[in-house]
Amino acid sequence: MPKISAIIVTYRTRDLLRSCINSLQKELGRVLKKDEYNIIVVDNASNDGTEEMMKVEFPQVIYILNKKNIGPAGAFNQIGRASCT
Repeated sequence: MPKISAIIVTYRTRDLLRSCINSLQKELGRVLKKDEYNIIVVDNASNDGTEEMMKVEFPQVIYILNKKNIGPAGAFNQIGRASCT
């Protein structure tokens, strides 16, 4: 079980998401082992190549693709519900 989960909600911000994940991995990697943290990305139906980038560049990141944009609150609640089950 990870000590830290970093949750990112995204919608059409592929390049910013890439930078964010790279930065998180670098900084978390300084203080934690890889099995002590995870990164979760909830994508609110982006159509900018985010899904493809995640599959190719970040296969270790937990990636949830929503079929429609449920907004940031809905996406964070989605993670909250999943972590409680």
